[in-house]
Amino acid sequence: MGKSLDEDALQSCTALLSNNALNIVTRATLLTAILTLEPTQAERDWITMARDSRPFCRELNSLLFPSESEFPFLSTIHRVIAGEDLSYQSMQTAVAFLFEPHVPAYMKAAFLEAERLKRETAIENKACLDFFLKKASHVVVNTPVLIDISNGYDGFNRTPYLAPFIACSLAAMGFPTVIHGIDEVGPKKGVNSYKLLKQAGLTVDAGLEAVKMRLEDPSYGWAYCDQSQSFPGLHALKTLRIAMVKRPLIATIEKWLQPVKSTGKTFLVTGYTHPPYKHMTQAVIGRSGIYDGVLIVRGAEGSTQLSLDRRTPFVSLRESAVSEGYFSAQTVGLEQEDRLLPQPGITTDSILEMGLDALRGKKNLAYRTIMYQCLVLCREWALLDQKEAQRRIRSVLDSGKALAHWH
Repeated sequence: MGKSLDEDALQSCTALLSNNALNIVTRATLLTAILTLEPTQAERDWITMARDSRPFCRELNSLLFPSESEFPFLSTIHRVIAGEDLSYQSMQTAVAFLFEPHVPAYMKAAFLEAERLKRETAIENKACLDFFLKKASHVVVNTPVLIDISNGYDGFNRTPYLAPFIACSLAAMGFPTVIHGIDEVGPKKGVNSYKLLKQAGLTVDAGLEAVKMRLEDPSYGWAYCDQSQSFPGLHALKTLRIAMVKRPLIATIEKWLQPVKSTGKTFLVTGYTHPPYKHMTQAVIGRSGIYDGVLIVRGAEGSTQLSLDRRTPFVSLRESAVSEGYFSAQTVGLEQEDRLLPQPGITTDSILEMGLDALRGKKNLAYRTIMYQCLVLCREWALLDQKEAQRRIRSVLDSGKALAHWH
């Protein structure tokens, strides 16, 4: 959506937007992108033509004319399309419309797309986070420590996704760990925790009380929490998001909603894809006060998963201290690997096999990635010194203790 459209492409857009057989949400997302991004002369002429001739359905035409807005939400959408940043209160009011069943889906899509292309400010993201936190459900576990692995819910499509195996290994080391997500959502629709656990025959729809019991039980020590259980209202927007195709701000915020908090210390590790989001994440979640420590990394496919073949930029926030730098395998006494190529054909089955082999002690790529990830988290949050952390992670993997927690 950030590329200019030539006259042929714009003619195709006219045909697509005029086709009432196509999903109105998808068409509204496309039109909003054209209206929000800085237009070329050809695009400016096309917008003028559209406003003069009103060639589209009533819903799409309403996005073309700011002065004809009948709904308060539509007025806000036009402000965002025009590039206006919303105040904290205006953003909360706008986000509330996303959960109103009487508000048309195309308006919700237009708002989310305009915000993403305008680029949400830290204030807008903080307003959205605070609103979601109040609407979501949460549970408190009685543990000294809880680690929250916070990956984007759309998963991976080029890299083995290992979060469940990392969580299981941390639990075997004595550190309760929660992962969370959704069955499938765009734009990647990739391999995620839900798909791996479902394929393995493990529970993916446990309620929050069941999640709490797993985390407090040392024979488990890790749990998956599905969005359908922790925030049904947001889960209900999944169809809208799939029809939009683009990744909305929801995808940024939903992974920070803390479905589980510890009576002790709760630590978050989260990821980002584009460099501007590093500072935005730091500004929003780092100042939220809901975590005792936050580690922000630019891992594989924008996730928390550290890459063994390259440096990974990070920001670490704990109490009043902020540190920034790069992780590498050498950071925790491991060898850096040769360049690892993307694996676009990777499947849920192959990742599951690789991960379970690692929990059995097979020294494959998953084993080395799990070890690297666990060592870094132990170091950053002073859970164990490096020597003891290395001894413990090797022990739980090589002895099969980690595999015993996979149930």
